[in-house]
Amino acid sequence: MYIKSEEEIKKSWKGDETNPLVSICCITYNHEKYISDALNSFLMQETKFPFEIVIGEDCSDDKTLKIIKEYKLNYPTIIRVITSERNVGMCENFDRVIDAAQGEYIALCEGDDYFTIKDKLTINVKEMKNDMRLSFVFGPAVQINEKNDDKKIRNQYTKKEVSKIDLNWVLKKGGAFYPTPTSFFRKSVLHEKPKWFDFHFTRDYPLAILSVLKGRIGYIDKVTACYRYNEGSVSNKKFGCIKECKKSATNKYHKNLEFIKMIYKENVAEYTMYKLLAAKEDYVYYSKLINCGYRFSTLVGLFKIRYSLYYKSRLILKLAYKLIN
Repeated sequence: MYIKSEEEIKKSWKGDETNPLVSICCITYNHEKYISDALNSFLMQETKFPFEIVIGEDCSDDKTLKIIKEYKLNYPTIIRVITSERNVGMCENFDRVIDAAQGEYIALCEGDDYFTIKDKLTINVKEMKNDMRLSFVFGPAVQINEKNDDKKIRNQYTKKEVSKIDLNWVLKKGGAFYPTPTSFFRKSVLHEKPKWFDFHFTRDYPLAILSVLKGRIGYIDKVTACYRYNEGSVSNKKFGCIKECKKSATNKYHKNLEFIKMIYKENVAEYTMYKLLAAKEDYVYYSKLINCGYRFSTLVGLFKIRYSLYYKSRLILKLAYKLIN
């Protein structure tokens, strides 16, 4: 793939290049195998407007930062790098790249994912400008399983499925309804964030909720990015021992429950929705305990899942499958 020089990229830009319209925000940690693919996909974007690349490098212990610095030397005015002397974690890393972003619009892409087409940003901007009510847009992505190279399209919806993306739709779906590298939103969505925003274990879900509260969420039925399913990604993290696995799952569980309580108290979610979301968190937690090897704890958990026979039944089936196999 031929990657243009900084001068070549800027040739097509109209307007003040020191005032980017779009900020590509990339958080990265130990992505030495993938970060070049991500950066090349950002730099191949063909636009008539200025854009910037803001990278949050979270104190990797591999060559990720070294690779980023090499790109920075060749693209000194397009790429900005935020570093730290300690690992700040995914959420704080997300927050600091968003705070540093100068663009009116934000395009998210983590360091192990990448854009697949040259006009990804142009398509997103056009969609947002055509409907000023939109606060956030997303689309399907190619998912690659790094273990066996299997590819599939994820998060592709029919017109009927996305005909009414309202608050309840977002609350029920959770943050996984959109692939992060396809997400594109107005930075103003994150102005004056409510208290509950920081209480979730991730940023995907609170961002989607806030976006639908401040505008409309749109769906673009076009594959524009690739999501890598690998053991190094946050959502698929592998643990060295079962105690570490349980500790991580428990921390996430309690934090997310606190988040659900807060959005209920702030009248974002009604009581029936609160019950559904709490039951879902119970199910997710005890499912993770099964995967960690805590079968007895999960059996006890069957009596602790609140409000939902559906999730109890799903957990029984999952536990039975693990015991048989």
